[in-house]
Amino acid sequence: MIVVISCGAKKATTAQPAIDLYQGAFFVAMRKWARSVTKDRNIYIMSAKYGLLPASKVIEPYNLRMGQAGCVSVDTLQRQARALHITYEQVIIVAGKNYLDMARQVWGDLYAPFTAMPRGVLTPGMCGMGYQLQAMKQHAGHIPQASPITDRTNTPDLPLTRSTEQPRASE
Repeated sequence: MIVVISCGAKKATTAQPAIDLYQGAFFVAMRKWARSVTKDRNIYIMSAKYGLLPASKVIEPYNLRMGQAGCVSVDTLQRQARALHITYEQVIIVAGKNYLDMARQVWGDLYAPFTAMPRGVLTPGMCGMGYQLQAMKQHAGHIPQASPITDRTNTPDLPLTRSTEQPRASE
């Protein structure tokens, strides 16, 4: 299993490992949740400029958002995933819509737990950044399993072991 998290706008002013470069509150929350479920060696950053990065890869700060001219292409992301040997991994992603759209073209059956049901744990209409931050905090240490219920308190969690099957929309 790997965890992919999207980059953030607020960055350190000097070159840093990708996992430490981004300084915004949302990225910090994504990093904290990702580290609560796996080791840094299994965490990748999806950068608008550099593409897929291992957490330890040192990069320079930049000013570019996914979807802007000059950002990484899907072809580049696919090529990087192959080169990193993560094309067929179970992928858990925490990212905004533009990043999710691109990631789905790299890994067809990824799992985005902090999106709206039925694929994620948030209810439709309650998927904003604040809800995502709250859900990441609530699910620290485990990967929530999507379920078509509104009360999340009794929802079973996905095991932290490598699995050949990913959650399906019908679960």
